[in-house]
Amino acid sequence: MAKVFETDAVDDRDAHLVDLLRSPYFWAFTATIEGRVVGGLTAYLLPMARTAARELFIYDLAVDAAFQRRGVATGLMGAIRQAAEVEGIHDIFLVAENEDAHALAFYRAIGMTETATTTFAYGSTA
Repeated sequence: MAKVFETDAVDDRDAHLVDLLRSPYFWAFTATIEGRVVGGLTAYLLPMARTAARELFIYDLAVDAAFQRRGVATGLMGAIRQAAEVEGIHDIFLVAENEDAHALAFYRAIGMTETATTTFAYGSTA
């Protein structure tokens, strides 16, 4: 993901990462081809306050540029949908930047429905 998003990689021995991977509220999926990691997806399980239901927020989806348009992202999205179904989770959502035409086209193509929302933020994401 660091390569695709052009950010610094996290040391896999980092205590924060180890804790995150142990959390039942953090889901991580990888796609491999011939033993090489070519894509990844992370998501957060959100328990709802008003019902016993849970929702899943897809935070990142990344595929190495050399492996894009080969079904890797579709496979990752299918895997998370299947895992969510097994857990009884029916609502899955994500946020895509309006300027990212490639991502928007992909999410539409796999059957996701757009919803009109406005995102507000404090801090560095603002």
